[in-house]
Amino acid sequence: MLIVKSLVKLSTCLLIVFGGALEHRAQQPSAATLRGIITDPAGAVVVGASVKATHVATKTARDTETNDEGVYVLTNL
Repeated sequence: MLIVKSLVKLSTCLLIVFGGALEHRAQQPSAATLRGIITDPAGAVVVGASVKATHVATKTARDTETNDEGVYVLTNL
């Protein structure tokens, strides 16, 4: 009987700990970073190329340009 009570207490504690962690995880905002390099067909980087990312559902868009190395970065998407 003592073992059963101990297992019930342990199970309850684990449920509280892991259940709380899952709930906390679910409330964190989601964000992504999109980065890449734009090159031409010959493999040379393209400086100043326009890059646009559009969220299909909300139609919101973010724009940027490639730098001197052809790199673009869009953060907090």
